[in-house]
Formats: sequence, structure tokens, C-alpha cells
Amino acid sequence: MKTATAAPAASNTSDAIASWLLWGLLVLVLAMIVQAPASLLKKALPPNLPVTVTAWGGTLWNGQLDWQQGTLQGQLDWHLRPWQLLLGHVSADVDVAGDVQLQGRVGIGAGGSWLVQDMNGSLPGVLARPVLPAGWDLPGTLTARELSLGRSGLHRGSWRAVGGALHWQGGTMTFDLNGQPATANLPPLTLNVRLDNDTLVLGLSEEAGNLPLAGVRIGADSMMETQLRQRLLTFSPGYHGQGSDDQIVVTAKQPL
Repeated sequence: MKTATAAPAASNTSDAIASWLLWGLLVLVLAMIVQAPASLLKKALPPNLPVTVTAWGGTLWNGQLDWQQGTLQGQLDWHLRPWQLLLGHVSADVDVAGDVQLQGRVGIGAGGSWLVQDMNGSLPGVLARPVLPAGWDLPGTLTARELSLGRSGLHRGSWRAVGGALHWQGGTMTFDLNGQPATANLPPLTLNVRLDNDTLVLGLSEEAGNLPLAGVRIGADSMMETQLRQRLLTFSPGYHGQGSDDQIVVTAKQPL
């Protein structure tokens, strides 16, 4: 008669021990994150960051930093979302105060991918300069409503999780037209954000009537193509165009 072996029971015991060890290691890592100072993030900041961090506070889990960009300054508070760590992502709820006032979520993943999600609040129009043609300026304040932007890389890569809009209250916009400075007295505008395959598309239109004024396309290679419709130029004093206001009269390409 053959005797029964106890190997399966021993294997189950080993699996249980390994599982408990993994959970114990995870709890230890989370405990370290809770207690670690926020200033450890200094080493994780990408080079050539346009924003200067002037002070750190709190922990990696619940932290704050003071920031400055040119004449703009303020404070950013964050709270990590722990369940995202289990998926291999770093995600946090953020609250920005000062010259920029925004609330929403941010996240980073493997390969430098990043996501800004469900942002609401206000920001100076000067921060829109990177996605405007050279020499263009929107004074005043932009209002973000459910704004989301994501990309598979830090500076290059496919765009993803795009949506929401920016609103501008209207006023006098300055811009460059064929090498000459010009102005336009504009009504309230909406900048809708959408995705076309892996390309980010920004559509500028009048808030009343949703009449299109201009469009910007930013590809995965960070090349930006801007197209202006004649309707936008009709707000400039002294401009006299011909044909339909919907026709594209200016096209320009430049790196983001």
C-alpha cells in the first residue's frame, strides 16, 4: 500500500507565506511613502521645467510646494490616490492656489506618460502662449471646465484622454499678422479640446453661436499647425476681407 504524500499541503503553505510577505512589503512601502518628506521629489522633477519650485512641505503622501513662473506664483497641494499605486501609476488629487487656481487630478506612468484630468478653475491667459502662434497674446483670465490632457511621453508621444474646454471673457487680443503687429476686439471665446487619432486639436470659436475662428493641431511629434479663419480677422479694425468668413486665410507651422 502506498502512503499519501504531504507535498500539496506544504506547497499551499509556501504560497500563503509568499503572499503575506508581498503584502507586508507593500504595507512597508506605503508606510515609508506616508512618512517620507515631500522634498524627496526634487530628484524626480524633469530637467528644463518652466516652473521653479521655491519651497517644499508635508510628505510624499500629503504634500505642498510653492512655485514660481516669471511673475506668477502660488502653492500646489496634493494627496496621493493609493489604489493607483497598485496599478503601477502615481496619481494625486491636486489643488493649486495663487495666481493660478485649479482643482483636479494629475498622474504619471511608465515611460514618462502623464495625465491632467478634470481640471476646473482659472488661470492667466499668458499661460496659453505655448499653444498660440508666435506674437499672440490673450490678456485676462481663462476659465477651465472639465479640462483633461494626457500624453504617452513627456515632450513627445500620442495624445490621449483629451476633453473639456477653456473659456475667455473677451477683450483686446494682440497678434502678429504677416510680420506686422495687429489687434482684435474679440467677444467671449471658447477653446474646445478634442482628440483626432493621436493628435491634439484645439478649436477656437465665439461663445455665442459657436462660430469657428481658428484651430490648432499638435501632433505626436510636437509640431503645431495653426489655421485662422477670416472671421477672426474681421474683429481687427481696418481689416477688409473677401469671400466667406469661414475660409482659412492664414496657416502656420511651428514646434510646440
